[in-house]
Amino acid sequence: MLAPDGLTIGGAGAPKRLAFGGAQAGVLADVDAALGAPKEQGNQEECPAGPLYQASYTSGLQVVFQDGEFVGWFAGEGSRFRTPEGIGPGSTLGELKKAYPATTVEETSLGHEFAAGELYGVVTGPSDAATVEVMFAGTNCIFR
Repeated sequence: MLAPDGLTIGGAGAPKRLAFGGAQAGVLADVDAALGAPKEQGNQEECPAGPLYQASYTSGLQVVFQDGEFVGWFAGEGSRFRTPEGIGPGSTLGELKKAYPATTVEETSLGHEFAAGELYGVVTGPSDAATVEVMFAGTNCIFR
């Protein structure tokens, strides 16, 4: 489950809450246990926020670390991950606004970027029928 301050991951046992600030080794072990080994992982040295370590999974989820701590997540197209309100990639902008009434949409170099509190992402356009392409929270390697 996606949250502004971390993730909740299911696995063989009960769901596990992974809050930003958690140790990289522990968070990776928990995510790997739930999702399998990452399809890609490694350092991104030239990010606006400074060097980041990223692990990407076939489920469309990417977890982000800086200085050995969990600092962000990114849910890409096709991701099955959702917020407690049911919002994730594939949701409509109308659904996003209903779940998060203070949502704003602004045209940026990324496209139509939204902010819903501490949740961010890109939608296919400004209409309520537009769909969420990606969502992210925390620190990510995004160039604007």
